[in-house]
Amino acid sequence: MIKEIMPTEVVRLLVALKGIYTFKELEAYLKIPSQVLWRYTKYLNIPEKNTARKILFEIEKNKLIRKSLGKAVEFSRYGYIETWKINRNIHLLNLFGYLIYSHIKAENERINSIISLSTDAIPLATISANWLESPLYILYSKPYLTMDRWKSKEYLKKGDDKMSRVYLPREVFKRDDKILMLDLVMNNASLINSLSEFIEDNDAVSWGVIVALSKDDSWINEVRESLRKNTLILMKIAPEEKGSYSMK
Repeated sequence: MIKEIMPTEVVRLLVALKGIYTFKELEAYLKIPSQVLWRYTKYLNIPEKNTARKILFEIEKNKLIRKSLGKAVEFSRYGYIETWKINRNIHLLNLFGYLIYSHIKAENERINSIISLSTDAIPLATISANWLESPLYILYSKPYLTMDRWKSKEYLKKGDDKMSRVYLPREVFKRDDKILMLDLVMNNASLINSLSEFIEDNDAVSWGVIVALSKDDSWINEVRESLRKNTLILMKIAPEEKGSYSMK
């Protein structure tokens, strides 16, 4: 739990939870009248600091975020996480964004830039960048004309027999910037390692990587040692255990 959080941030969290729970359910969990919660979520009133702390305590005590995210994860008949169902739900994305924000804040870090590692991660990275008030950069698989100048990096994905290449705008980082890599689903460390080298080649700091969903954490052993201490999976879940998960 974050030691200090702004009341407006708690309200933002409440708005996300209201997209999943009814006011009556939140009233029972948070021990605050639904009429008051309604006024908070409409930004007609903002809770005082002590009230905000109480709300956050009850949210974590009742595991409201964990329950919300656990119910949202669904698998296709082929065993893949149906990421489109998460990306269509702004409330779930906001909850993931809050977890990323709370982790970074608990580490007492200032992230200067965020990189979305995949197309699927763009919505999550956008919301997380908003929570963290950090610029966002998106990896491209081609040097699109929307970038006047670019830099690129080759990498070999595990299981592939040919090299892949990703592109970023040339003016992507400043010296000593702390860079956070984000993905929605991850099971391969090749891109992370190559991008970490790319970041360091540009005199920035490859701070770490956060993945929202992963079937297991075996790929973390393949991540560069310098990154492992700041590598985090928010939810581990497997298709044979649909609806069950563990969250760090």
